[in-house]
Amino acid sequence: MVGKKAAASQIPLDCTYRMHAQGKGDRETAQCVLLSQILGTPPEQCVVTRPMCALCIEQTRQTTFTHHPIFPSLVYQQASEQLASVTDTTEKQRWENWLTRAENALLQQSQPPPAPVAPTHVPVCDVVLCVEQDNAPLRAAIESVLGQSDAVPILHLIETGREPIGWGDLSALWNVQVHQLAGPVTALSAATQIFSSLRSPYLAVQHPQAISTPRRLAHSIQALRDTGAELYVAHVPNMAPLGEDEVPPLIPWSLVMRRATLVDMGEPENRQLETEADCLAEAFRQGRYIITRPDPIMVEKVAKPAKSSSSRHTSDLLRGLVRTAAPSPLELKPLRSRRYPLVPVRCDVVLPFRGHLDYVREALEGLLNQEQASSIIHLIDDATIEDTTDFLDEWAAHPQLRVYRNRENIGQFQSFNNVAPYWETDLVAVQDADDISLPHRLHWAGQMLHGSGADYFGGAVELFGDDDLIRPVMSETKALERIRRADYRRSFYPQWAKTDYFLENPTAVFRTAMFREMGGYADFGSRLMNRTSLDTEFQLRCLFRGVRFAITREVVTRYRVHPESATQDRQTGWGTTPRASSIRQLEERCRLFRGGDFDPRSFGALGRYTHLTERWDGRS
Repeated sequence: MVGKKAAASQIPLDCTYRMHAQGKGDRETAQCVLLSQILGTPPEQCVVTRPMCALCIEQTRQTTFTHHPIFPSLVYQQASEQLASVTDTTEKQRWENWLTRAENALLQQSQPPPAPVAPTHVPVCDVVLCVEQDNAPLRAAIESVLGQSDAVPILHLIETGREPIGWGDLSALWNVQVHQLAGPVTALSAATQIFSSLRSPYLAVQHPQAISTPRRLAHSIQALRDTGAELYVAHVPNMAPLGEDEVPPLIPWSLVMRRATLVDMGEPENRQLETEADCLAEAFRQGRYIITRPDPIMVEKVAKPAKSSSSRHTSDLLRGLVRTAAPSPLELKPLRSRRYPLVPVRCDVVLPFRGHLDYVREALEGLLNQEQASSIIHLIDDATIEDTTDFLDEWAAHPQLRVYRNRENIGQFQSFNNVAPYWETDLVAVQDADDISLPHRLHWAGQMLHGSGADYFGGAVELFGDDDLIRPVMSETKALERIRRADYRRSFYPQWAKTDYFLENPTAVFRTAMFREMGGYADFGSRLMNRTSLDTEFQLRCLFRGVRFAITREVVTRYRVHPESATQDRQTGWGTTPRASSIRQLEERCRLFRGGDFDPRSFGALGRYTHLTERWDGRS
């Protein structure tokens, strides 16, 4: 190690501003002409050491003066020395200005970065309340729901009695809906029957003999947003002290969950999810992310709600829940049976490619073999170097394909933007040319988006290809590492305080109207930068704009890992200059997104490069 360090200290430093070097090793000094020009002083007064030069060369083109690791301290030193000797008023004022600027920069560098501020979107939540008869406790429960602070409830009153209840002015409120269902039903079974009437991304259960505290919904949804969990349930508050190994009992009827999770869970084998206890037990068995906290978000009114008949057989499973249970490894299994009626699925798919025609054929075969879904495939040749005339002509004759060619290599994201005017359905899917969609991918994406009312779908991927690269890919981020299992990786609901890649883009399906409203994928300014992080930027732009996500645990895509992929190659892979530059731009954009309301179309590049993509008409 010492030898390597000594050898590194002898490598010439490539900097045109470095002059008159003298000395050896780390004690070598030189004059910095750049610093001399900035300060307007002779070069002999701007002497820097070799380590300073090495760090400066690495950072100068990437960092402003305020965040530069060298310049502020050097300027501070020079300004202090000059102020001790100069007498001219103008010159003294100039150095005082430089001293103040350097002090401010050093002060800013010494302070920790400000904690991220979560967006101020007011949460909206559907609340289901089953009623058989009218009474005072019921009216108090309803009042507690409608009186929520910092959240907007949409209350669904499920009448199960023989005689209708007269709700008076209550039924005229915009956020109250009355439904008649044959009883007896539970809140969750009722929710599955009225799911087409649900309007928000969240679903809460309300018991007719319990009172919700004023911030119950706001508190519960904030907990889901902060942690990325799928279900929230409270412990019983104000209990007697428990033993060291005891887990506080839960309040199943305090359940608040993501609406998309209820759709994705499906029905377990040979039984139904009728009660909240059933739902929690099944969610725990599936390894879903559940958080439980001893928060006083519910108080009982008059009578204690009766325990469900299924509470006993779920108690052992529920006892295993912890306050911040992390997601379990991915559960690999066939598609579960579903409780909702199926809807027809028609979807556009965008498939840009550059070379690797063997990969493209496999991708096309996967799309053409989709089950219970019809697709229109937009195949885009992104300026492949070799002649693709025969290949394009072959596929242009297929009734499901629309074929295009780019005049220049612009990357997969700008290619995706450019064919937006040609989409023919209400949904559009991402298809990387080196990946393979599983037969149920589009069908299940359509069902999830319809059942949850979401705009943006994501799922899990199975990795295949280069075994030597698969393991590094699995460790790209801690968020991915904590949910990995063997050669699989999945999407997950984001933590709003972070700016992580949370949805596997090779599985993404959007509503076309949402994609256009958001302005499409961004433009980071160069061809290579536009191959990196644009999917992450789009996810986060959608998140902070309030777009609804539907995340499934199903594996819907096979993700090919190979040395020439955008995350692995020498031009745009991890550690390259274009990727580092795009990450810095991504971080700056996220700072703006967090600042409050913004126009998403200003950050998108939809329509910017359309002149570079043309329909294929058979010409070479």
